Amino acid sequence: MRRVVVAVRTRSDGAVSTALFTYAGYGLSIISAPMIAQALGAEGRGALAAAVLPVQVLSWIAFLGVPRGLAVAARDTAGLAVRSVLVLSMLGMIAAAGVWWAAPVLVSDMNGQVIGFIRVLGLTLVLTGVSHLGSDLLLAAGRMFPWNAIRAFAIIVPSVLQIVLFLLGRLTLGTAFAVQLTCSVFAVLLGSAFAFGHVKRQGARIPWRFSIAFWGASTVDSVAVRVDQLLLAALLPLEELGVYAVAVTCASAAGAATQALADTSFAKFVERSGGDSRDALRARARAGLVTSAVTSLGMVALVALFGDTLFGEGYEGLLPLVAVLLVYQTLGDQWRFRTYHDSAQGQSRDLLLSSVVGLGVLVALVSVIAVLGHLSGVAVAISMVVMATVRLLARRVLARRSTQHTASTTVERHMREANDQTELSS
Repeated sequence: MRRVVVAVRTRSDGAVSTALFTYAGYGLSIISAPMIAQALGAEGRGALAAAVLPVQVLSWIAFLGVPRGLAVAARDTAGLAVRSVLVLSMLGMIAAAGVWWAAPVLVSDMNGQVIGFIRVLGLTLVLTGVSHLGSDLLLAAGRMFPWNAIRAFAIIVPSVLQIVLFLLGRLTLGTAFAVQLTCSVFAVLLGSAFAFGHVKRQGARIPWRFSIAFWGASTVDSVAVRVDQLLLAALLPLEELGVYAVAVTCASAAGAATQALADTSFAKFVERSGGDSRDALRARARAGLVTSAVTSLGMVALVALFGDTLFGEGYEGLLPLVAVLLVYQTLGDQWRFRTYHDSAQGQSRDLLLSSVVGLGVLVALVSVIAVLGHLSGVAVAISMVVMATVRLLARRVLARRSTQHTASTTVERHMREANDQTELSS
């Protein structure tokens, strides 16, 4: 009984600490965003985003789902095979080499400083996969404090350092990038240290089938989240990307309450099945729409009334971008509810297919807009809204078909059982 109480208390403490870390990150980003915008200007803010985005996206998709697969497999063997960690390091080297070679293509005006930033930050990819493995091992073991300590270098420490630099009058593009690089290095080293501590000669090997399946399901959404900013960095001036990046920060901050509601819904969905789980999804999703509407209106009012004061010159087109991206954020948070629900019910196929359809529509729409010569931040933001809408509709159609198929299969099974009973009785 005592072990059960301790386990429950540990999970509760982990949930509380994770929530505190998350909200601290959101709060600090709201404070630091105007400071960065004022200090760097629209062009500098765009340059910083262009330097970080390619490496961030590659860190999500370059490792083929291996860190999560190994973390799951290591629970049975209590260790990692040397070969498995070497595979992750090799994937990291390939990713680093790829971003080094592609850096000039990723920046619209061939800005030499930004290209150099991308290449330097890309070197961290060599050990990023190993670091992800360390984080996933901590998460699988329920060790939330060290897991949150690694997260802190991504969501808390950068904002704190940027606020300090701004107050000291030292926040420039160079120092802002140095903060990002330093925090990335520390996060990678911490996660890697934990992973290397679990290496054994006869440890867990890579479960490729699971890893590739997980990678396929997560990669599409990971790309869709940042493809808008990647396209702007490659095709438009950095000033426009800078305004867009600030608008994304505002929309993300407004979505914090709804995201917290979605995060706490996962346990509810796990406890229920069938019609009960769908009822819970509808109730939670409707509550999410209410919180999204309230916080979105508040953010629009904030930017409309105080945008010039908070962000300074160069952000005159911020309000319409924020308004459109708040719609996208609302739709994205609704998608978050559905990913938690379907994951809890073991129904990942509909999510993957819907994500592929949505991403295909986004790429096609942006391509047409670019060919017509009307590409802009607002046009890309509207394209993201269309993508999110199509993704939700596709998932609804697929989920309905899956439900109908399950119902018809259940009816057929009951009919066969009834016929078998009739034959036995006769």
